[in-house]
Order: sequence, then structure tokens, then C-alpha cells
Amino acid sequence: MRAALTATTTAVLTVSAWLSWLGFHAPRFDDPVTGQSSGPYETWQGVGLGLTFLVIVVAAAWFGSPYAAAAGPPTGLVLIASVDWGTAPDADGLWIIGVTMLGFCAAAGAVVVVVATTLARRYLLETSERRAPARGGPAG
Repeated sequence: MRAALTATTTAVLTVSAWLSWLGFHAPRFDDPVTGQSSGPYETWQGVGLGLTFLVIVVAAAWFGSPYAAAAGPPTGLVLIASVDWGTAPDADGLWIIGVTMLGFCAAAGAVVVVVATTLARRYLLETSERRAPARGGPAG
């Protein structure tokens, strides 16, 4: 039950993060001088979403279920990216490739972060137990 709640909560938080960071994107911008095309997202939006994703995964792995922390956020990203990119007026069918790549990369990244967080948590707990004074010693 705890894993299902963690997975659902992290998926919802990730969808909310997507909408917060990428929900107000503008159309593509074509520079008439250089001919370069950019957008619809700015770099800072992607970085913000990535950092938010990282915080969600670390918190879920630390306080919740590591398995759910590895599954929930990538699932949320895939769902919201499918809706956002698949319903775009200029969607040409290639959005599914982008969603697939996003899903694989997000899942791989989440697994790496979960493993690192779990190892860090285990190390910190073991270190704090070794430093804690022994209980039940002689009174005096």
C-alpha cells in the first residue's frame, strides 16, 4: 500500500512540476538573421524540471519506497509528455519517439538516483548508529 501511494503521489507531483515549468511555453522562435530555430522551451525551464524531478525522486526514495520512487516520476513524465506533445496542433506523429526517449532516460536516471539515495541513507544510518552512545551502561 505504501509503495502504491508513493508511486501515485510522485507521479502526480511530477505532472504538476511539468505543468509548472513547461506549461507556459511559447511557440517556436525563428531567428531571421541566423536562420536558427529554438523553442518551445527555454533552457531554464528544462533545468528547473530536471531539478524538481531529482528532488521528487530523492525524497520518495528516502522517505517512501525506493521501487515506487523509480517508477512513479518517470510514469508521470511519460503521461504528461504524451498529453502535451500528442495534442499539440503541429504534432506530426514523431512525438511518440520523444516520449519513448524521455521515458527511458527518466527511468534510467531515476534508478541511478534511487540507488545513490538508498546507499547514502544506509551509510548515514549505519554511521549514526556507530556514533550513538551505548545504552544501558552502568549508572554512576
